Parts: sequence; structure tokens; C-alpha cells
Amino acid sequence: HRPAEEIAGALAEAGTPLGRATLYKVLGDLVAAGLVTMADRGPGRGVYEIARSWHHHFVCRRCGTIRDVPCVVGAKPCLDPSEDVGDVDEAQIIFRGVCAECRRGSGG
Repeated sequence: HRPAEEIAGALAEAGTPLGRATLYKVLGDLVAAGLVTMADRGPGRGVYEIARSWHHHFVCRRCGTIRDVPCVVGAKPCLDPSEDVGDVDEAQIIFRGVCAECRRGSGG
């Protein structure tokens, strides 16, 4: 789960810097191709991850850690709205709370 700015920094360190517009274009193309997903973690910047199996996320309110949570259905959309809102192709669930490390007092 990496924000675009962190991906840009890693590319620059590896000797392959990309301009901001190019980076977002490439990330958009990777998302469109189904190779990368953009995870919605709530307010603030989104994060990107390699697309593997469909899953949801847990976000710790204390330290901000994001963890993958397996989807019971395993495919999208795994939920249907209770009313006709249009054609739904994806549903993202964000679980929020305090992670186990923070709960034990060892987290941020």
C-alpha cells in the first residue's frame, strides 16, 4: 500500500525518476489494465498496490497502518446496494479501528 509520492521516491532512488504527470498516467494505465489497484483508505491520498485477489482493507486509527482483509466472496462486486443506483462493478469496504499492535501498546 504505497502512495504515489512514495512510488516516485523509490523510482528516483533506483535511477528511474518520473515526472508527476507521467507517474499518475502510468499508474492510471496500470489500474485500467487490472495490474494495480488503487485502495481507498478514506480521507487523504489513495494508495496503490499490485492487483492480486479482491480484498478489503483495515486502517488503524492510531498508527495509520493498512492491512489487507480477505473478501468473503473473493470477487467484485461483493456487495449489492439495496436500491438501483446503476451498474455496480466494485464495492470497497474499509474497516477502521485500532490494530493489534496499537492495542498492545507497541504501535504508533
